[in-house]
Amino acid sequence: PQVLRFAIQFCDGMNHAVAKGIKVHRDIKPRNCLITEDHTLKVTDFGMAKAFDDTRPASAKHESATEKVRDLNVSDTRTGTGAGTCTHMAPEQFDDVKQVDIRADIYSFGVVLFQMITGKLPFVGETWEDYKHQHQTRAPLPLPNSVPPLLIEVVNTCLSKNPWNRFADFTALRQQLAEVYEDLTGTRAPWPVVGAKLDAVEWSNKGVSLSHLQRHAEALGCYDQALGLNPQLKEAWNNKGSVLRALGRYSEALGCYDYALSFDAKFALAWNNKGSTLEHLGQQAEALDCYDQALGLNPELKEAWNNKGSVLRTLGRYSEALACYEHVLTLDPRNPEVWSHKGWTLQAFGRHAEAVACYDQALTMEPYNAEVWSRKARSLQALGRHTEALASYNHAFTLDPHIVSSKFGRWVARALALCQRLINVTSKSADQKCEQQQCSIV
Repeated sequence: PQVLRFAIQFCDGMNHAVAKGIKVHRDIKPRNCLITEDHTLKVTDFGMAKAFDDTRPASAKHESATEKVRDLNVSDTRTGTGAGTCTHMAPEQFDDVKQVDIRADIYSFGVVLFQMITGKLPFVGETWEDYKHQHQTRAPLPLPNSVPPLLIEVVNTCLSKNPWNRFADFTALRQQLAEVYEDLTGTRAPWPVVGAKLDAVEWSNKGVSLSHLQRHAEALGCYDQALGLNPQLKEAWNNKGSVLRALGRYSEALGCYDYALSFDAKFALAWNNKGSTLEHLGQQAEALDCYDQALGLNPELKEAWNNKGSVLRTLGRYSEALACYEHVLTLDPRNPEVWSHKGWTLQAFGRHAEAVACYDQALTMEPYNAEVWSRKARSLQALGRHTEALASYNHAFTLDPHIVSSKFGRWVARALALCQRLINVTSKSADQKCEQQQCSIV
């Protein structure tokens, strides 16, 4: 019965994967079946499903068709367009891994089921070609007579050479396994194992994770689930507002922050996020009021100090902006965004040497930020360090060719660098001519 319970759980796992958009696993084998402490089987490693559903496999250097398979259970190999674990692959998968469907997974699971029953593989070979020949032309080893006939029939159906003779999907296979289980035990087959239902906070936290992955539509769904369970959950309203802001839906975002603040007027993060949204709408004075509200409630809220500095810089209040950034850096000295903003503000003051130092600090922590490289180049250019400016512009343009300022800056810096070289050459020639004249006078 335990073998049947695991087999049924495997079917449930595959049905769940299919429901989530996985078309074919392509690498079903014991290593990709994990057993939890409560004896629940979990299907893992959908890497090949992703790889071959997205792109056609390229030819690669792998074990040759006649080379011995070193580990019969786990050896991953390709030849031509066949790929997978040759001990468990369906006959058609040896010829074209991309074009197989769910019935190839049914076959591979038939091999695993055979192993669970007997502890052996249904086919014996040493090389890729051995297994290809066995899977495509030979019948599997017979199961012991002690195995119930209904279960033998299930295994043999899974291992049919012709995909059309196998179970159409894991739902059909599960139904047949359930009948075998009930016939052997006299009890109903177990229901699919499902996780515990999420509460409102867990739905909100799931939404945050999806937001970080830029999966905003799914995140919104999670926040709506959370608010359906607890309409007064201020964190969910705040988080939903942040996603709407990221999508450019500023009016809706403001409504969410207002809801959050109606439940807790001292929610500093909501005040900060509301300010950021107002800033996007060009309402700088209102944004500044929100940041002050946030900082009055939480003087160590780094995001509010940084955002307040940005508004003040936009308003031309550079000294105040600089003070905000310096305060943030006392709280978080390894924040590349704030170092960049401080450099930008110093640049506006004309304090270019200090600005370059700030940009260097930012780039040590975030070396792939094209905008910071471009801003650094402008300060270097202002300092007359044209060759360094050109190198920084080139770096920015390599990271992001769409930065127009870098493209224009490269032309200017290149021209200035060329002028500098001409000046140097002219100066050198003049010095040499002067020396020659002095020599002739002597």
